[in-house]
Amino acid sequence: MRTISLAVFTPKDSTKTNRPAFYFVHGGGQVSGNRFAALEAVMAYLDDVEAVFIAVEYRVAPEHRAPAALHDAYAGLVWAAENASRFGIDPSKIILGGGSGGAPITMGSAMLCRNNQKKYPCALMLLTPMLDDRDCTVSSKQFARDGPWCGTTNRMAWDHVLGTERRGDVSELVAPARATDLRGLPPTFIDAGACEVFRDEAVAVASVMWKCGVSAELHIWPGAYHGFDMLSQDAPVAKVSTQMKTSWLKRTLEARERELAAASAATLE
Repeated sequence: MRTISLAVFTPKDSTKTNRPAFYFVHGGGQVSGNRFAALEAVMAYLDDVEAVFIAVEYRVAPEHRAPAALHDAYAGLVWAAENASRFGIDPSKIILGGGSGGAPITMGSAMLCRNNQKKYPCALMLLTPMLDDRDCTVSSKQFARDGPWCGTTNRMAWDHVLGTERRGDVSELVAPARATDLRGLPPTFIDAGACEVFRDEAVAVASVMWKCGVSAELHIWPGAYHGFDMLSQDAPVAKVSTQMKTSWLKRTLEARERELAAASAATLE
């Protein structure tokens, strides 16, 4: 049996037993990074929210090809939900989020939860998401050699993740942009820079979500490159981007609280 490592951060002075949780899958193109990568920037989205933050350590390529990372992240999520009471978490208020190379693992985990009829996550956050192995979008050509993460680097990363299977019969759980039926996924936040390789696949996935009746909030930030909100935090567009993420998290959790209260009231009647 494989051991999955999780980093769990709880509010210092909270005694609540029904807190929300943010389960985070780190970026790094699925080939690098660890559970502590970019934590400061992502945890800042929850500054005004009394929540538990969980980050998962997953195996990276090329040493461990897909779906190893997906299996690790999903197993950690299931464990966190099943042991929620240990950390004062309400499992019906788990938000699943991932950035860049963590986003396909995040979305794949959400799809597995749907397929396995889990009651979590209650929401999904995909930040500058790496979702398509096929290298077939306009933005993947426009930014083939430009930016901190360009199309050339992206193709190399997918080659490491998929090996000889790349652009062949790849599972939609591994490359979620291939999915055509996203019914049953929770409310989702998606964003990307207008000047990065992932722009068009972010738009395409949001479009499929809307077509399937999923509530999706999409932001394409003008003039922004991959990782702009972490590499240029003082830029006006980066500040607005951070504010939008925090706003969405608060609104989503408030809506979830109303849903749970309504469900509880209906049960009592």
